[in-house]
Amino acid sequence: MMLRDSLDNQSTVSVTLSDGFISTNVSGTNRNPALPTTASQDSFFIGNFNGTIDDTAQLKIAGLNNTKKYTFTFYASRMASDGADRTTKYAINDQSVSLNATDNITETVQIKNASPVNGVVIIDVRRLGTLYGYLGVLQIQEQ
Repeated sequence: MMLRDSLDNQSTVSVTLSDGFISTNVSGTNRNPALPTTASQDSFFIGNFNGTIDDTAQLKIAGLNNTKKYTFTFYASRMASDGADRTTKYAINDQSVSLNATDNITETVQIKNASPVNGVVIIDVRRLGTLYGYLGVLQIQEQ
């Protein structure tokens, strides 16, 4: 999938799911003022769904500049009345961050100074919570 930059130009950066998510949902918040409603409400998820259990997903980000470093910002939201832990770990090489998507409105987490190898960064997504792990928005910023 080709991406678009902040000026809505087609980017040379692409995203490939090399280990997929189980499914998608539209149960995130519609109250995040920094994101379009469709971006804050929908997400990919991993976990136990319809008899399929998948605790991890992996994204391959290609087309990056080897001479640059990148900041990756992650956001996920899942509005739920059960209060269950939906913490997700995002990892690039030896750096990782975690975010609980349950009832999240605006919180994000970042991995900074990530360096591509041959123009590629691999992002591992793992559920740490009891139910599911989520990825709603991924922002890539060249430093």
